[in-house]
Amino acid sequence: MNSILKKVASILSLIFLAVLPLLAFTYFLFHEPGEKVREIYSYEDQKKRGGHHVTISTDGTHKHQFTDEEDRYVLNVFFYKRFISVDISLFNRDEDIISYLKKCKVIETDEGLTFLQPSGYSTFIPRSELP
Repeated sequence: MNSILKKVASILSLIFLAVLPLLAFTYFLFHEPGEKVREIYSYEDQKKRGGHHVTISTDGTHKHQFTDEEDRYVLNVFFYKRFISVDISLFNRDEDIISYLKKCKVIETDEGLTFLQPSGYSTFIPRSELP
């Protein structure tokens, strides 16, 4: 009886060791680290004018080479069920992020869409890349 228990225990441990890498691989394949994407501002007036729906969201943080972590911002452009997302840097110089985003402009032309910050920095998405 004791030898049967040893055989069963060894078989179970072999099965466990065989399945463990598969479980670990599945976890890392489907696990999304960090915070979830969270919309922090929406340019509703742009959508009301018949343009694309444009939002800014935060998507966790990212580390710089020699500085601390800072928030990671994403410019999202939606049109019906399609969208494009572009990482952007915001140059708000310690100003409240929402009041800074209210000062930013979204300009849509025949050439594409420009996200213009009051500090002068801009992000351009060509019309051919828009959804």
